[in-house]
Amino acid sequence: MCRSNELYFKIETEQDVCRFIENTNGLHDGYIISVQYEHRGHVKGNPHWINPALSELRIQILVTSIKNTIVELVFTDLVKWQLMDNGFDIVNTAISFDQSGYVMWADDDAPDVEERKKGSYVIAGNMRWRIE
Repeated sequence: MCRSNELYFKIETEQDVCRFIENTNGLHDGYIISVQYEHRGHVKGNPHWINPALSELRIQILVTSIKNTIVELVFTDLVKWQLMDNGFDIVNTAISFDQSGYVMWADDDAPDVEERKKGSYVIAGNMRWRIE
């Protein structure tokens, strides 16, 4: 199992996705316990301008199926995101890449991307993770 207090693992290839799923048990029996959004790209002016490349979203998930381990997901260059508090645990997770190279994480592994968007999901330019 990958463990680190400082080192993050990037998700850039299908091999990276497989390593993530293997090391995090697919976030099975996971619960979102912390969310932090920060945007450092707001420029005041007329008009106001926001640079999405400077946005960051951190999600911490308590995964009870691997001894109450906390997995932290970090997304930058956010395109779209939605986090649902439906009171249910994550059964399986999915990570995929679209034709533009954006990464999509979802708390559902439904084959249809639109179906995945009914729950928690993030579409971003970059994703990295670590086990705390």
